[in-house]
Amino acid sequence: MPGIVGYDTFIGERRAADRLWRCDADPGVIDRMVSHLAREAEVGGYDAAAEVADELVVARRRVASLLGLEHGNVSLSDSGTSATVSLFQAMATAGSSPSGGFIVTDPREFGPNHELLRRLAARSGAGIRLLGLTPEGRLDIDQLGQLVSAGRVGLVWLSLAHAHAGSTNAVSELVRALDGRPTETWVVLDACQSFGQLDDDLAALDPDAVIGTSRKWLRGPRGVGFGWVHPRRLGVRATHEAIVERAVWLRHELGELPGWRIIDDPATASGIVSLAPSGAIGTHADTVGRTQRELAERGVRVTASQLHHAPIAMESLGVGAALRLAPQADQPWNDLRRAVEVLGQATD
Repeated sequence: MPGIVGYDTFIGERRAADRLWRCDADPGVIDRMVSHLAREAEVGGYDAAAEVADELVVARRRVASLLGLEHGNVSLSDSGTSATVSLFQAMATAGSSPSGGFIVTDPREFGPNHELLRRLAARSGAGIRLLGLTPEGRLDIDQLGQLVSAGRVGLVWLSLAHAHAGSTNAVSELVRALDGRPTETWVVLDACQSFGQLDDDLAALDPDAVIGTSRKWLRGPRGVGFGWVHPRRLGVRATHEAIVERAVWLRHELGELPGWRIIDDPATASGIVSLAPSGAIGTHADTVGRTQRELAERGVRVTASQLHHAPIAMESLGVGAALRLAPQADQPWNDLRRAVEVLGQATD
């Protein structure tokens, strides 16, 4: 064949045909990636990233726009799978895991998604319910609507287009089944196979989260995924306020602890409370290690900072090691009171 059509023509046709299967990046995307790597070599990774920070903001907004979603709550990750894992972690942090209810999904769902859902079910105590298919091989929309309206579904997970075949789940049909769903029911959509291919206008469906990738139909680079979460599901402010409230209380209670001093700058303090021994800097590592062990024996586990973590800053503060208390947003106050009491006993 090369002898008939010419080698260059053959190779060109072969490459064009390969694109049907490779989902390769657009040449413009490759050029942009190469130029950014060259810039990293010139100024370093952090400075190069800072130079494109505004572009990343625009990219996130465009993702939301392509999905037909007006809110720009998009985060970027290294794959759609990573976005899914991060989403499940966020759901658990927000106390929104489908505990005791059903996780409803499609029997045609992507294999790795099924595995992630199985793990979520195992952690949360939920059951997985596979929806039925009609004789034509379509999702049983009536069954989905009945399950959701019964109020026993914690999570509906569906792909808009499937990985194994060209079949899709039509948004218009899903709206009929999911409209008026209970507020506890999350609807998460996998747009990895549809994003850039189909008209993914999801506004009518009002999803709680969407995950996807820049690859495939957008011909973006490998190693870029995204997750979109509706503002009503974020709970970020409430979590932040709960952590800050607990950290402020801990600083107040531990501020007068004999033999220790708080080394955090009150003006810039985070949710972590750091305590350093008041003795000579050379004894700090032993004191912190011994106190950690004593606390662990009493059921209170804390982490520690050692001198090698930030030698210049810690030496300037006269600190050789420090205890780190990091209260969680949902941590009961009685646990914190007990930690303060045990810490006081351990350092008597």
